[in-house]
Amino acid sequence: MEAIGAAASGIALGQLCIGISKAVHLWHSIEDLPVDIQDAVDRLEALGPVLEDMFTMISSSEDDYGGPDPSLQVPARHAKACVAYATKAHHALKDMVEKLKTATHKPPKASLHGRAKRKMRLAWAGLKRDDVVKLERRLDSAVGMVLMCVGSYERAMIQASHDRIAEKMAAKVVKSQKKLHEVSEERIAQKVSDGVSEQLEKLVKQLQKPEVNREKEEESQQYVIVKSKAAWAGAKLPSYRPHARGQLAAVYSREHSEWSLSVQFPAWISRAVWQIQISWSMTGGWQQNLRSFSVRPSDSDIFVAAKRGKVGSMMAMFSKGDASPLDRDENGSSILYVSFEASTSKCPLEIDILLQHATFSEQVEVCRTLLDLGLEDLIDDDGGSWESPLTVLVQNRKNLQGQASEKHLNLLSLFQSRIANVPTINMERMFDFVAENTYNDDWLRVFQREFLQDYYQLPLRERVEAVRLGVFTAQTDYTYRGLLRQDLTVTSEDVSGSVEVGFSLVHSAATALGKKLAEEMLYGDIIGREDDEADEDGDEYEFERKFMVRYHPYNGGWRYAFTDTLRVADREHIHEIETVVPWDWYRVPVWTGTPLLSVIGGALCRISPGLPWDEWDEIFRTVLRQWLRDLRSVGVDLFQYGREETRILNSTTSADLRGAFGAGAIASSRRHVRNPLKTRESWMEHVDEIHPKSDLYWIPIRVVGFDYGPKLRDWRLWWAPEFEVFAADFWKLVDRPRQVMPGSWVEA
Repeated sequence: MEAIGAAASGIALGQLCIGISKAVHLWHSIEDLPVDIQDAVDRLEALGPVLEDMFTMISSSEDDYGGPDPSLQVPARHAKACVAYATKAHHALKDMVEKLKTATHKPPKASLHGRAKRKMRLAWAGLKRDDVVKLERRLDSAVGMVLMCVGSYERAMIQASHDRIAEKMAAKVVKSQKKLHEVSEERIAQKVSDGVSEQLEKLVKQLQKPEVNREKEEESQQYVIVKSKAAWAGAKLPSYRPHARGQLAAVYSREHSEWSLSVQFPAWISRAVWQIQISWSMTGGWQQNLRSFSVRPSDSDIFVAAKRGKVGSMMAMFSKGDASPLDRDENGSSILYVSFEASTSKCPLEIDILLQHATFSEQVEVCRTLLDLGLEDLIDDDGGSWESPLTVLVQNRKNLQGQASEKHLNLLSLFQSRIANVPTINMERMFDFVAENTYNDDWLRVFQREFLQDYYQLPLRERVEAVRLGVFTAQTDYTYRGLLRQDLTVTSEDVSGSVEVGFSLVHSAATALGKKLAEEMLYGDIIGREDDEADEDGDEYEFERKFMVRYHPYNGGWRYAFTDTLRVADREHIHEIETVVPWDWYRVPVWTGTPLLSVIGGALCRISPGLPWDEWDEIFRTVLRQWLRDLRSVGVDLFQYGREETRILNSTTSADLRGAFGAGAIASSRRHVRNPLKTRESWMEHVDEIHPKSDLYWIPIRVVGFDYGPKLRDWRLWWAPEFEVFAADFWKLVDRPRQVMPGSWVEA
């Protein structure tokens, strides 16, 4: 029993301790309660305006968007209910906090009895604290629901706003279109009314005018002609002179899948020319172009009107079908060409040409009208006649005057604005204006200045290629220098870049030296003192010229141009192996070698085949020593130069340089495309009359070798004509006859 009593006493003592600890904890909670109650009051004061603003926003948004847009009604109703629920929780918590605040309020002067009552109220507030926590959780949950619903509602409202803005904008656009349509109809009606009134007034004035002014009025009328959309790029007849059997020309382009045909009917049937062009493409399918024109006498009305500058009469004939802008005369001259001329005169010539154009009228308005009709493709079309409109414009003496006339300048400006679509106006076309009667290459420089205005902005490759072509045709060193740079200079970068693109300026200088000096020697005015014994120190080559006023192909200007190039060239550039392609009219094969061989090739361009081959050695020796003299003047050691050239010539890894001008080079030249030379010098025409142009009759030569040393007299070129090649070809045909196809024709 004592044990039981002791256990009961222990339990009672433990319970008493637990009760005392709870009382102490409650007392401390009661002491901290006023501070917690004040925090809750501050939270409620901050949250109250937020809930009121949410409710006001949803109510106003519901009034604005909820009615007309059903998609906003459900989100708005849910958000509004959540806000009401949160407001009720807020009020309940607020009332509870107010009661707790009153209970925990401490009076300023309290008695002992008052402090006891306050302690009792604090104890009661501590018991109600759990209810406050529950209300706070309820309020937090309600606020979270409000935020979620309000967020979904705002997204729905933004979408509705975008839709409404789109609807308003569409309505505004429709309204503006209706207004613009109404205004346009009124304006069109006004213009039609004004046009009809103006035409009626003109008709009344025309009826009131006398008959004498009718012809002048017809010339001033405006005619509408259909303009060609694309320039004719098909087959062209070699000439448009009427024939009894007619003419036919056809061209097929596999690359563009294009077929074109030009037909000129026999003169006894018709003077019409028909041109047909058929093409096919993946995007456009089959396309056909057909145009026709007539070949008329030079004194017909259309050509007379063009020469006199009567645009009205010319356009009237086009409109009535009496003529066509594409018409030509018997010489193939177009109306655009005839519009340059003022008068004509007949002249007897060996070839059958009835008309020679003598002077120029430069009818600017006629040219502008014809170009506006789509005749840009006739700017550089000679039609088988002497020259094209572009040639007439370039080869005009007014271009060489200090101040040309205003009409001529306007014509130049007109053609400059229309040459963008003319494919023949390029760098190669420039060399067609090299004429033997213009010692300063006047027409070439006029074409370069007026129609290749961006020439010096071209890449270096195109400019050094122009220099290579000018080597064979340029008359003066000024033209030769001007083909590279406008300031007539040459730099080391130019030489290095020319080697990289395959048109070495050193090879160009060597070729020009050989050609120009060989041409100078053919006049017979040079007597060379080749014995170096007369001048052991300088080894200078002297020239004795006969007193004669004439143009000298080789002069000091050319020598300075060559030495300027050699001075900025590197030592490896004077041994560079390169392939040189001359113009097609020279009886010289395409050769491959060093600049030393290019000197020989340049000389061959002038002397082959006009000069007998047994006289070539004197020319070769002279041009070779002049080349060596120029090299020595820029500091090149002739002995080292000759040793390196010999090593390259005997090298088995290099090409067959000994046969650079041999029969093999002639045969391989047939695989090269050579630029056609249109303007030829008089000596070329003389050679054509005597020697056939076929390469079967060219004289092949082989370089056997050369002697070299530090002095000019030590150098000697050894070469021989390959006549044995002709014998080898003969015996090859005898021993192994050419195979004949069975059934083919065999001439007896």
